[in-house]
Amino acid sequence: VNPLAVANPSWIGVGSNTQSSYGWWSVVDLTGNKLSDTEIHNTQEYFAYTKVRGSRRISDGRIMAVVACISTATCVSSEIAVMGSGGKAGVFAEFNSDIRPDDLLGLPDGRFLVSSRESKEIILFLADGTPVDIFAQNLAGPAGLELDGTGTVVLVALADGGRIERFDLAGNDLGRFD
Repeated sequence: VNPLAVANPSWIGVGSNTQSSYGWWSVVDLTGNKLSDTEIHNTQEYFAYTKVRGSRRISDGRIMAVVACISTATCVSSEIAVMGSGGKAGVFAEFNSDIRPDDLLGLPDGRFLVSSRESKEIILFLADGTPVDIFAQNLAGPAGLELDGTGTVVLVALADGGRIERFDLAGNDLGRFD
């Protein structure tokens, strides 16, 4: 189980993975009462093995989650979904099978980043979901994304390297922590 909680003004959403073929989106109110439990499926591959890998509240208040197809034999696409208190409210961006997203991070200006261990890169998206550029590439399994305390440095946890890479908001490499 890899729970990731995101707060809304009136509820908290938690994406999790179980032993089943689907990810789950569970919602509780601010006092801890469960409001809903919803299976989350990839739109293109309803019966494929999918997981909710990351969820974030982005700058405009929307809550996004990575819904990744992780079956190498059957994957056609993965997606970033807009999440609501009742589960998936829509698809924001889709990815082909070469890019299996792991995490997403909203930037202060409304753009956002999506990491992919599979393609070893981080992709930059406009606020409307349009991919615009490769933010960083040839990374050893970029998994987790986070902004530092100043909001000006992107920290990238590398799953295959056991270290943290640092980038400015323009994608310039600032070095790493081993």
